[in-house]
Amino acid sequence: MIRGWKRNVSLKKFTSFQIGGRARFLTSVFSEEELEKTVGEAKQKGLPIFILGGGTNLLVSDQGFPGLVIKISFGRINWQGNQVEVGAGVPLPFLVEEARRRKLSGLEWAAGIPGFLGGAVRGNAGTKDEYLSGVLEKVRVFDQEILSFKELSPTDCQFSYRRSTFQECPELIISSASLKLKPAPSKEIEKRITNYLQARRQQPLNFPSAGSVFKNPTLAPAGWLIEQAGLKGKKIGQAQVSPRHANFIVNLGRARSNQVLALIEEIEAIVKRQFGVQLEREIVVLRKEG
Repeated sequence: MIRGWKRNVSLKKFTSFQIGGRARFLTSVFSEEELEKTVGEAKQKGLPIFILGGGTNLLVSDQGFPGLVIKISFGRINWQGNQVEVGAGVPLPFLVEEARRRKLSGLEWAAGIPGFLGGAVRGNAGTKDEYLSGVLEKVRVFDQEILSFKELSPTDCQFSYRRSTFQECPELIISSASLKLKPAPSKEIEKRITNYLQARRQQPLNFPSAGSVFKNPTLAPAGWLIEQAGLKGKKIGQAQVSPRHANFIVNLGRARSNQVLALIEEIEAIVKRQFGVQLEREIVVLRKEG
């Protein structure tokens, strides 16, 4: 085994859902050099690779993952006026607070959202009115196919609602992103942050979850459709549609991934039957086959 790689590691503690089996290998990388070297070593051994960030919208299979899980721990932040280069492993709450402290606006919508910057870029995190892509200038990525780094523009990233090119191109590993914010009065920034935090208080925090399970379709918010379908509070084993917010599935303590998946599939089928809407998943599922 390569030095720094841990063997047979439970992935439960690395996800907000606290569900899942074991990875054959797991390692953390703290620099671009480490990432490049680690990916090269994994490819030499023929191991499948999964890139792990904050693990906040991730459901890991009970069977685990047979390859190498690489945890991105790039924590570097470089401020230059109202522009900032942010490592993929920087927690969003920390970034929001740093921007507030510097009287820079553009990230208030992220208040109360867990996870890392890399995952936020991948999923174009945001609200119905504001997205990360609105303040993003470029993304630095490592391309596993050519084993080198390159920079992508927002156009290259093909951002849309909860989507980006990174979901279609798993060979691209996000290393960092450059953002451009706007100066604003402290009171204005703090008011916006407070409003977003209050709006998120309806979200369930008493049990582990992976955030919103489904993207909001055009017809109506996913949570409303699920609630109207009579599924709020529905349980399969230890997995439950949250009684507080129907677009969240919570782990009541000992939920298994197959229970969560069964609940997701039942929600999809019933909403499709009642409303003619095919819900699209926001949650990422890591299966044994990768």
